[in-house]
Amino acid sequence: DIGEINDNRLSIWRRKFNPESNFSWFIGISLITFKARLGNDFLSAVASSNSVTQVDLIDIQTVGLDFGVGHRWYFKNNFSLGVDWFSFSLPVYSLKKDASFLDAQANSTEKNIIEKAVRVVAYAPRISLAKINIGYTF
Repeated sequence: DIGEINDNRLSIWRRKFNPESNFSWFIGISLITFKARLGNDFLSAVASSNSVTQVDLIDIQTVGLDFGVGHRWYFKNNFSLGVDWFSFSLPVYSLKKDASFLDAQANSTEKNIIEKAVRVVAYAPRISLAKINIGYTF
């Protein structure tokens, strides 16, 4: 266990369809959670004791605006198959931005570099290509 990075998204979208085809576009909002942590394998290699099992490096929560285009096919049995060819999510407001390891940094130059990196992670747009969707309509 050297660590992990999680980027989770909970979204609410409004999808509009072209009446003459299965082409669609959507717009909505997302709650984006980004977490990074170091695990016990990495920490035991750099620390003298194994008492620390993990360290949370970054914990960021933002609200973002979403936009995308794709196709969606509906079948008689209420199942659907879709492909979002392109989607764009732009974080616009930060709910939580925690990088507790910054408190341990004594060097102000390194601290500034890390703070800039945290801002980039918090507000960098997320672009997705060819997301496949399988669903059931009820």
